[in-house]
Amino acid sequence: MAFFTLSRSDNGSWWFRLIARDGGLLLSSEPFASRELALQGIDEVRIRSVVDAGFLRHHTAVMQHSFTLCSASQGVIGRSPIYASAPEMETAIEHIKQRAHSATVRDANNGAGSH
Repeated sequence: MAFFTLSRSDNGSWWFRLIARDGGLLLSSEPFASRELALQGIDEVRIRSVVDAGFLRHHTAVMQHSFTLCSASQGVIGRSPIYASAPEMETAIEHIKQRAHSATVRDANNGAGSH
């Protein structure tokens, strides 16, 4: 099962990552000013991940593929890593669509937890 990790950086900002069952990175968030805002970002991923239009796909001339997941107002919620192929990227998007809504949250600052 996929899960979110919630972390606080040294500068005090909060961010999350969505991790696949195999440990691979699916999505990294933008920084948030507070833990509560980061948790709201996770909730937004759960909501927006079922809407294909929320995924903006990017393809470069050197055959690198990535995506951003955007809010309804088109703000960036999170970014993917770079994928070597479009099918690999599409597989990651499908994984998020199918699993983000039920992914638990692991708070890296206190060891565990859920939201």
